Amino acid sequence: MLMSITAAVVQAGTRAPKARASTPGPLVTIDPRAAQVIQGFGASGAWWPHDVARFAPAAREQIGDLLFTGAGLDLSMFRYELGSGGDGVTNTGRTPQSFAVRPGVYDWSRGADDLLFLRQANERGVPVLVGFVVSPPRFWTTNGQTCGGSLKAGSESAFADYITDIVTHLHDDDGITLSYVSPMNEPDAAFGVCRQEGAAVPPAQRARVVAALAGRLAVRAPYTSVVADESSLVKSQLIPNLGTWLTRANAPQVGAIATHLYDYPTDDTLAQAATIAGRLDRPLWTSEICCYDGTGFGAGYDPTMTNGLWLADTMWRALVPGRQSAFTWWTALSSSIGCNVATFPSCAAAPNKDGWNDGLLYYDPNFRADGNQAVSFTKRFWVVANFSRFVRPGAVRHDVTGVPRGVRALAFSSPHGWIVIAINDRNVTSSFDVRIPSSSRFSLQTYRTSTLEDLAQVHSARWDRAHHVIVATLPPRSVTTFELVGR
Repeated sequence: MLMSITAAVVQAGTRAPKARASTPGPLVTIDPRAAQVIQGFGASGAWWPHDVARFAPAAREQIGDLLFTGAGLDLSMFRYELGSGGDGVTNTGRTPQSFAVRPGVYDWSRGADDLLFLRQANERGVPVLVGFVVSPPRFWTTNGQTCGGSLKAGSESAFADYITDIVTHLHDDDGITLSYVSPMNEPDAAFGVCRQEGAAVPPAQRARVVAALAGRLAVRAPYTSVVADESSLVKSQLIPNLGTWLTRANAPQVGAIATHLYDYPTDDTLAQAATIAGRLDRPLWTSEICCYDGTGFGAGYDPTMTNGLWLADTMWRALVPGRQSAFTWWTALSSSIGCNVATFPSCAAAPNKDGWNDGLLYYDPNFRADGNQAVSFTKRFWVVANFSRFVRPGAVRHDVTGVPRGVRALAFSSPHGWIVIAINDRNVTSSFDVRIPSSSRFSLQTYRTSTLEDLAQVHSARWDRAHHVIVATLPPRSVTTFELVGR
């Protein structure tokens, strides 16, 4: 059965707040000075392509549209895993093929599942494609596996050649340009239980990996920059170790510093990381985050607005106190839904303790047996869309002040106008006005995700041209995007 894509509607009997005729609310002001330039919002193509590549062609195309066009997320970044072969990995769903047959020899017919969706992203015009390596192939690990070991000392140059060979092949033979490539993924862990690929790279060795890869790319693939080091944790890994492998002297070797947020860091920790990245004059990214169970990393599936609001707040933290330039969720699709959606389709809309909050969209893990190729949406998907559809690469974030209690707000300028995103975490309606630092003529469109709405176009705000103010009303527990387009 192919998936069906339906537009979300406000349930019968509910009324969306109407636009206020006057402006009695608190006044939110936007600083005209730039805070940071946005490079993109994205997700990864790890693991799920090995299942979804088995879907019918029409179903695969619909998924591509949901991820990479305005029919869905319109992602501006996509992370493509350069598989390492899965040697030693016990979970067969996490064993992406490696192009490498032996050092310097490649079989380019391998990895077709992962390439299928990289090609989709490229064909649909995703502007920033990022390659990432979870482990070196077994030739360059201390235990001859792609999990549980470390990068062999002295193999940095050969490993850099391998990555560069793939980057140039994709560019020259497939017409796919990776804007960035990451040679390490959570190098602070070796993943010794071998449920997935992974390899440790000590901090001092990371500097040698970055130098070797940056040197190869500069000569053979100047269109690609290094991004590193994708530490698991901000407070105990990125911050204390960053100075070991990246200094002001070698900072130009990387195009961006990337981190994962699996310690779910505080605002102060994110601000500290931003300060360090600022001293190095490098943009800072969140390249991975998922799986929040209410207290930390753990199991549990919650497709509701509760987890959607957590994600919205996490994105706010990364972008505002963290001053990050890019934010990418862990994996775009997941089969870890924790219930039998073929037999009980409604279970996809309810939390359970057996699934995982690792995807934005979910598919039936039993699709091979039951033929169910439908996808299930989460509020996380729509919350990401509140950002990714409207805040495009090159947009500039501006600080805001005067935001009411219980509300978080972000403002972005672009050549086309302004985007304001407001998050209401409270159980009550919030009304306020947003003054725009521009006298241009604008038209206003408003889009909202809430318990009853999935990025629905609404009419709960108006543009007061005389005072350069958005007159806004936010319903409880909602994320609202205000799009001002010059005319």
